[in-house]
Amino acid sequence: MPIQQQQRKKWGTQPPGAETADVKWDSGTPKAHCKLCGWTDSHSTKYHDAFTANPTAFNICEAAPRHPLTLAKLGSDAPTNSQAAPQGASPGHVLVSKAHAESVLSNLERTSASDDTVEMVAALRTLFSLN
Repeated sequence: MPIQQQQRKKWGTQPPGAETADVKWDSGTPKAHCKLCGWTDSHSTKYHDAFTANPTAFNICEAAPRHPLTLAKLGSDAPTNSQAAPQGASPGHVLVSKAHAESVLSNLERTSASDDTVEMVAALRTLFSLN
C-alpha cells in the first residue's frame, strides 16, 4: 500500500489587490491591501473611495460586515459601536462567533510550521462544524 503525501495550503496571503486577498497581520494589527495606499488597517482597494471621501467617519466594519478585514478586526478587537457584545455568557462559558473561530483557525493554519498543527486545525474545524 503506497504512503500518501499530505498536501498543505500555501503559506501567506493572496497577491495584494486581489478582491479576495486575505488579511495580513502586522504587530498584532489586521491589515488589508489597498492598491493606492498599501497595507492599511482601515480599508482595501474596493473601499478606497469611500474611505478617502470621509476618513474620520469611514468604518470598514459597517461598510462591509463580511469583509476579511472586518472579520479579523471583530475577532481581535472589541466589538464596534454598531455591534453589541454577545450576551448570555456565564463565568464558566465563553461565547465565540463562527466568524471569529474561522478567522483564528485560518490564521493558525496559514502561519503554522508544523504538520501536526495543521491536522489539529482540521480536527477543530470538524469538531466545531466549520468545514
